[in-house]
Amino acid sequence: MSIETLKNFLQNLDLALLLKDPSAFFLDYGIEISNLQVAVIVGIISLFLIELKIKHDTKKYQKKSENLIDFEETSYESNEISSNPVTQKIDLAIALMNIGNTSKAKKILTKLKQNKLTNKESKQIEKLIEEID
Repeated sequence: MSIETLKNFLQNLDLALLLKDPSAFFLDYGIEISNLQVAVIVGIISLFLIELKIKHDTKKYQKKSENLIDFEETSYESNEISSNPVTQKIDLAIALMNIGNTSKAKKILTKLKQNKLTNKESKQIEKLIEEID
């Protein structure tokens, strides 16, 4: 197909007819197809495009989630919120990091370092600060 033929096709393209009566539009070009067949073809193409978009977004989300800290790193004997204020602040910093607010998370963690901490808490805070930097 030459460029001139393509230009002529685009200039003579009757989009109003395509939207109003797709079968008549295609009949002008020698293609005999019903409106139902056109609707099915458009539906299949739409589903294909939606699937591509979902796959793209899923890959993008997976890349982001690999960088986030998993909440399972902080293990408790039960699923209850800890009564330890240091653990609560560490959890808050993790939550802030997960939503992208690393500056507030780092501020909380640096203030926590000044407190008397257990070895486990100190290691966890150092690890979190390293991930932020």
